[in-house]
Amino acid sequence: MITALTLRTERGLFQSVDAAVRLWAKVAGPWNTPEVGEDDCWYFGGRARNRWGYPRFHWPELGPGLNVGAHIAAYVLTYGPVPAGQVVAHSCNHKCCCNPRHLSAESQSENMRHWHRSRRRAA
Repeated sequence: MITALTLRTERGLFQSVDAAVRLWAKVAGPWNTPEVGEDDCWYFGGRARNRWGYPRFHWPELGPGLNVGAHIAAYVLTYGPVPAGQVVAHSCNHKCCCNPRHLSAESQSENMRHWHRSRRRAA
């Protein structure tokens, strides 16, 4: 269980225990789904999606009405802010996966090369 978490963002420092608890409660991970392992994809169960099919997570601490990709929220809550000029990429090619072991920050061009190599397509 997460007891305390402080996040640094470009907008400053804030407590985000609530965001972490809300995000991980919507993710099917080893803590709430026994058949899911540490290295498996952890799927986000929220219904909101963007136009490319990526799940959205409501994160009001970042600004009123702000939604971010669930995988981005998982990355930020685990590793800290996404470095400037980089995007959060999935090594597993599953849009709904929030397992931090499957997420990395890389340039958009690297992400697109990976996308083309894997023949991943938006559904």
